Amino acid sequence: MSSKENYELKLLSKLVEFDTNSIEKNYVECSKFIAKELERIDLETEVIDPREKGESKVTIPNIVSRINVGAEKTVAIAVHYDVVPAEGKWKYPPFKLTVENGKAYGRGASDDKGSIAALIAAIKEINLKKLKYNVVMLVTAEEEVGGKLGLGYTLKNLKEKIDYAIILDASPLFVSVGASGIIWGKILVKGRGGHAGYPFKADNPIMKASKIILKLEKYREKIAKKKSKIKAPPGTPSRNLYPRFTVTMVKAWEKENVIPSTCELRFDRRLIPEERKEEVVKELEQEINKIGNELNVEAEFTVLSKGNGYATDPNLSFVKEFKGVVEKVTGEKIPLCGELGGNDGHFFAKRKIPVICFGNIRPSNNIHTVNEHVNLSDLKLVKNVIINFLQLKTL
Repeated sequence: MSSKENYELKLLSKLVEFDTNSIEKNYVECSKFIAKELERIDLETEVIDPREKGESKVTIPNIVSRINVGAEKTVAIAVHYDVVPAEGKWKYPPFKLTVENGKAYGRGASDDKGSIAALIAAIKEINLKKLKYNVVMLVTAEEEVGGKLGLGYTLKNLKEKIDYAIILDASPLFVSVGASGIIWGKILVKGRGGHAGYPFKADNPIMKASKIILKLEKYREKIAKKKSKIKAPPGTPSRNLYPRFTVTMVKAWEKENVIPSTCELRFDRRLIPEERKEEVVKELEQEINKIGNELNVEAEFTVLSKGNGYATDPNLSFVKEFKGVVEKVTGEKIPLCGELGGNDGHFFAKRKIPVICFGNIRPSNNIHTVNEHVNLSDLKLVKNVIINFLQLKTL
């Protein structure tokens, strides 16, 4: 392994040691380490923290680092340092990087600290005097819980105009030009509780909820026929992105011999970029009311969270150039696709900033579960893509 590859691996090793799962102390320590590393390669940093303006009760440091070469256009490159909890039984300690057979194991190794290491390594190696763009690096927190106080807050407080954006928090198998929107909600099914030994005296809401779930299966099949103009990622059962509806939680239990008075269903509805959240909320409400009337069941519908998806024009020169660089570095044809999930790209899209996503997250990397890891070859890939893109001679 070369000294250059050693650098990003050593950097990743240190980053993984910080358990940045929404813990204020570790947010501060991790962000200070990242800022110090950027300053070590002669870059100035700024910390944008919503606590300073009373918009957060805890410190949430978001790091901004700028490279201004007097270029006509400015590109933002965004990564995040927060992670999800390291639950379950791991093969290796989740907060100590372990390298084995070309893979580096640890919580956040792939999502998204590997991309932080690759980005800083790229900037360290690049000839800053030959950049095609001014660069604004955004290393933020809170992505795993929505990003409102992370990238969202940071963008609202940036001074400069951003022309293009790249989010390094995606797959190396395609260049992402869009993402799904999302609606989370609950359906509260009401009944009459009682003793399980006397079920004829109760009105079991669990049985009612089960009938609603079967009806919602027909709704899921119906909306899946709608197709986006944006291609779906490799391995998707549809060529293009399509709407998805999934019942993800059922809660009713109290005790084995107790019939509950309510049963709560939680669901996840994924929107294609062409759908608007307000219209889909109305659609869901009408569907659930219709099902309730058909079954003579009292069911309350509540929206818990909602957000639109987005799509970037795949014909933009910015998109084509980046795709060309990825193909040059990999030596392979790379498709332009949308994400089945959502990501922080919507914060840029809301500001009419063209945004694409790329990264080192493969389907096999176990993100958000035990034994998360990143391929060492993908760290190098992401680094080389950034180097080659920023040093393009023409756009």
